[in-house]
Amino acid sequence: MRNTISVHNASVYSLMIIAPLVTFKFLGVSTTVSPLTLTYISVLISCCAIVVSRSPLLNTRDRNLPPYAPVTLFEALTKGKEFPFFISRLVQSVGPIFRLRKTLFMDITIVNDALVVKEILNDPSSLKPRKMYQRLDKTVEGKYIPYLTTKEGDMWKKTKQSISHAFAHKHITRMKEVCYEKLEEWIRNTIDSKPGKSFDVFQEMQQLSLRIICKAAFEYDMSDEEAAAYVIENDTYLYEVACKQRMHVWRKWCKSILPSVRRAYQASENTASFARRVLASYREKVKSGVESSEDTLIKLLENSGAFETEAEKIAEITGLISGGFHTTGNSIGFTLLELAKNPKIIEDYRDNIKGTSNVYDWAKSDCIQRIVREGLRMHPVTSHIWRVLDKDIHTKSTGMSTKKASSHIVIPKGSIIVVCFPSVHRSSEHYNHPDTFDPSRWINPSKEAMDAFMPFALGRRTCIGQRLAYAELHTVIAKLAAEYNWEVEAEGSVCVGLAISRKGTRLIARKSCGQLD
Repeated sequence: MRNTISVHNASVYSLMIIAPLVTFKFLGVSTTVSPLTLTYISVLISCCAIVVSRSPLLNTRDRNLPPYAPVTLFEALTKGKEFPFFISRLVQSVGPIFRLRKTLFMDITIVNDALVVKEILNDPSSLKPRKMYQRLDKTVEGKYIPYLTTKEGDMWKKTKQSISHAFAHKHITRMKEVCYEKLEEWIRNTIDSKPGKSFDVFQEMQQLSLRIICKAAFEYDMSDEEAAAYVIENDTYLYEVACKQRMHVWRKWCKSILPSVRRAYQASENTASFARRVLASYREKVKSGVESSEDTLIKLLENSGAFETEAEKIAEITGLISGGFHTTGNSIGFTLLELAKNPKIIEDYRDNIKGTSNVYDWAKSDCIQRIVREGLRMHPVTSHIWRVLDKDIHTKSTGMSTKKASSHIVIPKGSIIVVCFPSVHRSSEHYNHPDTFDPSRWINPSKEAMDAFMPFALGRRTCIGQRLAYAELHTVIAKLAAEYNWEVEAEGSVCVGLAISRKGTRLIARKSCGQLD
């Protein structure tokens, strides 16, 4: 069958080249244009025809493709911070699987059917489209260098194999100890030293997560000044490449004329400078014989043969730090905000842990597990991800928007897929009152609820650092919810980039007078 198709394609492509030449001859164009020019024009027309003919959009024969949404991809992206919520509204009106037109011959497919998402993410042949992720590459010494998140194929496999052991289950105890140590420092410096004073919870939790990651994974004690500066530089770079350049690709080549672009790439270089300090600090520890005896991430990075140059190590350090603190810090911030608005949940949690005074026991309690899970459901660590299919996906709708959705949909091979996690996690098909923060929904949850829950994605590209993320979430939230009462001074506003965050959200923490013993 494959050979028959190849012969057929070869015949078609040959005709594509011959047909323009015959047409030009018939029209008499050859009397005024040289044969060489005619050949160039014919080849150009043929190449365009080949590209169009290979588009999955044109292979619609005997297929039931997803419907088109009434807006284009560009129109959806112009919604800015409303993008994931706009997609959720489209799901309700169009159906769980639909297409957004990108260009005349290209579109992307939005998939919000949880079972289809699982099939795509668990399929090892579904890859990250390099074109979509390469803009997130780190700049080190003026060069664009990919890292674990933006790599694919053999390069990604080699990198993952070299560092994944740092997040093995046996290292969880050490991770939790670091979480507790850094949390105690933060409580002394931020809450207990300024009782009754509000603070920006997302900013503080991002910096706390940053310090935890640097100590647990890279054996580096980060100062408050370094943490504050790193957050600013990281956000400056990501806002440019993930938001502005997503809408205006031409900005990438305007560093010499646009100060904001120049500033963004300088910010990336500044985070690379910090990574150099981290690496130099570890090397000094090795010389002094005081480095950790365990397989920390920095140890594996330094000793692995997967990185041929110093710049590759620097890019990997900055990429892993940036990908970890932002997402986990936001998740902690959102959960604390929800708890502040729902004090009854905190009371129930304290009743659940009465008789225990150890934060490690609190972190393992069923109640805190449910609180963390509900926080991740309502506020997933990332807003959306991209994949490209290497095979056709045949699926049946789960029943969402049944009047609009086809009972049998085919997503063709080569399609670019976008999974919008806030929409999947807030599907009324899987959760009752999906916009309500209700940890009790995770007491004997249904299979459908569990299938739709995928905060760290699934499959081969699931988050490599999720064990450390969970250690942070359980430890930090368990202690802060057990020992402090929370008030909302200002809810702030939503910020959407690679992750969903809030700006200007201020909470007040007051020491609880109740006894847990």
